[in-house]
Amino acid sequence: MRRNLLLLDTLILLLSMAYITLGAERVPFHGDESTTIWMSRDYDTAILRHDPAALGYEAPARRTTDQHMRVITGNFSKLLVGAAWSGAGMQVEDINDQWVWGLDMDWNRQNGHVPSERLLMIARLTSAWLTALGVVLLLACTQLIARHYLSHPLAIHGAGWGAVLLYALNPAILLHGRRAMFDAGLLFGLLLVVWVALRLLLSPRTWRTYLVAGLFTGLALTTKHTAAFTVVLLYAALGMEHLFRREWPAIRNLALATVTALLTVYVLTPLWWSAPLDGPHAAIDERQKILDEQVAFFGGYTNTTERLTALWDEALHIVPQYYEADYWATYNGVQAEINDYQHSGLAGWRDDIGIFALRLLTLAVGLWLVIRHWRTPTTRLLLVWLVGILLITLVSVPLHWQRYYLPIQPPLIILMGLGLGALIESRGARVIL
Repeated sequence: MRRNLLLLDTLILLLSMAYITLGAERVPFHGDESTTIWMSRDYDTAILRHDPAALGYEAPARRTTDQHMRVITGNFSKLLVGAAWSGAGMQVEDINDQWVWGLDMDWNRQNGHVPSERLLMIARLTSAWLTALGVVLLLACTQLIARHYLSHPLAIHGAGWGAVLLYALNPAILLHGRRAMFDAGLLFGLLLVVWVALRLLLSPRTWRTYLVAGLFTGLALTTKHTAAFTVVLLYAALGMEHLFRREWPAIRNLALATVTALLTVYVLTPLWWSAPLDGPHAAIDERQKILDEQVAFFGGYTNTTERLTALWDEALHIVPQYYEADYWATYNGVQAEINDYQHSGLAGWRDDIGIFALRLLTLAVGLWLVIRHWRTPTTRLLLVWLVGILLITLVSVPLHWQRYYLPIQPPLIILMGLGLGALIESRGARVIL
């Protein structure tokens, strides 16, 4: 039976990864893809020309310049895109210029601000493959957790299958995870840190393992600045568990992992080399300015009810947000791209009452399952992560842009997978008793 279950694990992973990858070509274009690809020129400077110091920070961070974009973004995704086009035989001269917001699609295309079809596809494949690799980590995390709550092998594996399918068919994850932007790297980084945290939590580890954990965590932090919220929550949960058990060597090792993570971020961020204190401060300051400008231009939340409604919708009632600016819909070819994608069979599930009810049911059962085992370290880590990221998102996201809500998806999907596993174990009858 175990062999058959592992074969099913492999089959579901391969099908999910193929589905994610196949949709990369059909996903509707976004102007930020042009800018991300444009920023990948840093790969040419730092790697091909061996001059990472040229990317160092010099105040002030003037808007729309190379330096400003380095200040407000992480390095992981753009360097990966650079490695991809370089490996495909393209040169830095083949890279488009950054997107000019306020000017339409035709102007940007005619003036070299839209990537060629080949370049765009290469860049999108790096995102799609990261999103696809994320399902491997998701399966491992969900089954690792499920073993502490469920006993039947089919239920444990079923929890993982449920999580993988809910992830691979999630229309928001598919849309943003396929585009040549930073969201695929963020989701992959978050799942990597979750897997690391679970491994550290559930079995004794040497200082060398914590050192590797720090390297992985630092890598995740370079995907997108908002990864820091999840990292802080998970490391705080680990620290509390070590303190609760009075595991002093583990606390020391966790401090080692934290320092290693910060050093890794520093090494992978040449921008900060010339200004190790001013660089991070500038990143926070400039990101806040951008949020303020987005709210001023597009309109932000005016009360808590609007924030809660948006959080509810992005948690359970997901409709893909193809663009944030309404005027994008008036550009040539945009609606045709959206229609083609929606009818391709590659856009994930359609939002309807059945999908909503299934996700709500499995989430409720998953919560019931973990709270029932509230004394376990796994439950405490999961709840710190879930409640923490929901509260942080509720408070910190100022307007309804779907990309900003993506970090809430991994903990919710893992809980839904656990809920499905509990339903399988109970044979659908005794789960609420």
